[in-house]
Parts: sequence; structure tokens; C-alpha cells
Amino acid sequence: MPQNSLLHIVTERNWMASELKNNSLGIDVIHSYGLDMPDSKKDDLWWITQGWANKALSSGFDLTLQAPGPKWLSNIDKQFSRRNVETLQVQELSSSSSLSRSNKLFWKFAEAKIDSFPAEPRYIEDVIDFCRKNSIPDESYLQVSEILDIHKEYRFFIKNSLIQGCSWYSTYEKGNQEIYYDNTDYIPKELDTVTSYVALIAPQLPSPSGYVLDVASLRSGGFAVLEANPAWCAAWYGANIDGVLKTIEASTKYHPEWTYKPDAYLVKKYSQMRPLKLASSK
Repeated sequence: MPQNSLLHIVTERNWMASELKNNSLGIDVIHSYGLDMPDSKKDDLWWITQGWANKALSSGFDLTLQAPGPKWLSNIDKQFSRRNVETLQVQELSSSSSLSRSNKLFWKFAEAKIDSFPAEPRYIEDVIDFCRKNSIPDESYLQVSEILDIHKEYRFFIKNSLIQGCSWYSTYEKGNQEIYYDNTDYIPKELDTVTSYVALIAPQLPSPSGYVLDVASLRSGGFAVLEANPAWCAAWYGANIDGVLKTIEASTKYHPEWTYKPDAYLVKKYSQMRPLKLASSK
């Protein structure tokens, strides 16, 4: 970790900035609300929402960000994902012959977060209809997979294939009702086991320098990799703050293979908004 590092956090949630400020790494944290572009230097670190990152990029600002990319999950070995996963563009939906038309599958946009399209089981025709009605660009990526019977979900902050921090953030009770726990003092009995599992598989996964890995325990036994996301926009759910910051630092360094490329939907959405201006130019 560089000496005297500076991190910009752009969020409306004051408590998130307060938690990041409470670190022992000597990192100074500057909080802003995203109304303009903070005055920054090339080596500064960032924690920003995906939406604000795309607004800044669409405004012409240069942010150095790493991301696993839309096809990461479908490219890893099935022994880790524990299910069939396919990543495809909107324009491929109607012509795909590998997707069931009669059964629900688990659908999500591979990288874009769209509030009106939460990750959940759907029929493919409903997905096609949503994309048509909402003018989703043909080049946007969706991810579809078989449905897992999940018990608990965990998030791991990974830097250079090593675990820096982890947290348990949800449990699925009977009927698939999702329950979140704010009590970070509660530690699931299987946490040591899932941590050992992730420590074993992380070096085997192709990955950015810093990212977050979401892993589920299954009711049938064992664990499954759910997805990987950029660390610079990931919630930490009570994970060790120093470990979170070390991972963020790694995720905001240039890497030619893992450079963040916004989804076509996000490019379209944020290019139509008023561009950000430098805070110092107000």
C-alpha cells in the first residue's frame, strides 16, 4: 500500500465514508456526493458507484479501474460455478438454441445494474420482452444460468489471489426468502470452511489484481462461485476495512487485460446526462 494514499469515496451514504476513514493504513478518505468531479491526482484511489463511474467516464474523465468483465463467470471451470452459465448479448437472445424456452432460468445483466430487472428466475421470452420495451442496446450483455438452491452467501475481497477480507451477507430460508443480517458479530459456523475453500480456489481463477468474489453454500452441500465484481464499487458488509482498502487499491491500478469497459446500456444511459464538471471549476 502506497504511503500517504488518498481515497475518494463518492456516495450519499455518510456511514460508508465513516467506515473507510476508520482504517489503520494511513489512508486519507475524502467524501463527496457526486455532484461534480473531485479534484484528484493520477494515483488516488476510488470507491464509487457503478453509475457514477460511468457518468465520470462519459464526461471525459480518466479513471483507472479494473473489472472481471461480463464473461468471467461463464469462462471459469464448471467445478467452481457448479452450474451451466452462458453470457450473451441482447441481439443473440432470439436466435440462441441452447436456452430453454419452457423453463425458468436465472437471469441478470452481466455488468449493468438495472433496478427494474433484478437478478431472478425468468422465462427467456420475458427477458426478450423487457429488452425490447426498454430499448436495451443489442450489444449489452446478459448472463443466464441454472438455478441453485442457495443457503448462505459470502463476499471475499481478493488481492493478487489472496483473501484480504470476507463477510457473510445473506441467508435464504425456506421458500427462498432472502434475509439480510446487520449483526456483523454473528459468525456462521461454516465461515472457516468456506474461507478455506476460497483460499484454495482463488489462485486457480483468472482474475484482476483486486476484485470481490461472491460464493454460496448450497443446501445440497459444498460451495459455488456466484459471481465476481469490481472491488471499487462493491459493498463490504462488515468485512475488515483494511483488507477492503487493500483490495480497492489493487483494483484501481492499470492492467491491460482487466480494464473496465462499460456495458453498452450504461454508455447509452450516462452519455445522455449532464456531464460532470471539475469541482475546482465551479
